[in-house]
Amino acid sequence: MNPLARIIRTPLGAVAIALFATTATAASEGWTEDFPAAQAEAKEAGKDLLLEFTGSDWCPPCKALNGEVFSTSAFMDSAPSDFVLVKLDFPSNIPQSETLVNQNNALASKYNIEGYPTIVLADAAG
Repeated sequence: MNPLARIIRTPLGAVAIALFATTATAASEGWTEDFPAAQAEAKEAGKDLLLEFTGSDWCPPCKALNGEVFSTSAFMDSAPSDFVLVKLDFPSNIPQSETLVNQNNALASKYNIEGYPTIVLADAAG
């Protein structure tokens, strides 16, 4: 049996692999979920915010936007020079902290989000 398969079969091993994969993906994508930190970064760097309201695990247009635009090298090579990228996710099957859920709900209300995906461009003040 493959050693990785043995690790994944244990609950702790599966959690460790999932956390590693999630952390590696989030870091490589260049997006943050922390709106206050994004605002601070935007203010310090003189950038604007690009907010993506998404249903990452259930919304077909959101998946298409991510696959065809946001994950491309053309986008990732240019957008971060002008924008701090903020993903505000409303998933069905991905656990989120209560703090993150509350933040995302408050921002969806503030920006009157009625569907997904929705992209909002804002200054550092939001």
